[in-house]
Amino acid sequence: MSIVDKVGRRRLALIGLPIMVLGMVWAIVSVYFMTAPTDHLLVAGATYDRALAGSLIGAIAFFVVGYGISYSHLGWYQSEFLALEIRAMGSAIATTAVWIANLTVSVAFLTQLETLTPAGTYGLYLGFILAGYVFVFFCYPETSEHAFFLDRNTADSNQRVSQ
Repeated sequence: MSIVDKVGRRRLALIGLPIMVLGMVWAIVSVYFMTAPTDHLLVAGATYDRALAGSLIGAIAFFVVGYGISYSHLGWYQSEFLALEIRAMGSAIATTAVWIANLTVSVAFLTQLETLTPAGTYGLYLGFILAGYVFVFFCYPETSEHAFFLDRNTADSNQRVSQ
């Protein structure tokens, strides 16, 4: 929390999102070549190249580092954008949205692996990451220097996002 407040949520997202992109691209390349002998599908009982499997694990770990820096806190710190009168309800809605998104990914992941292939599934997630990067870059304001509970007009102001 102290790092988030010192550095800023927007700046951390702009630093961590490229790490997520690199980790996901690395994962796509690794899983593409790893699954090439099985027609780019994960097949139960198949033996995959250990170096490529290790590369995939490294890519996922690298991705998680980027996620921890960037997206991991955005869904939970949204309430500072809301007026005190609606903050509790807004936090409840945001928390529900985070859990629904997690549930959706969890339920759909195995089906996506079969229908989109593993590389295609990671490619789909890369698309979501890139869309999120565009959103953060153009729309997500920095909040580390604002006392939102005192400044109700901040979200309504015409301040440039990049400031």
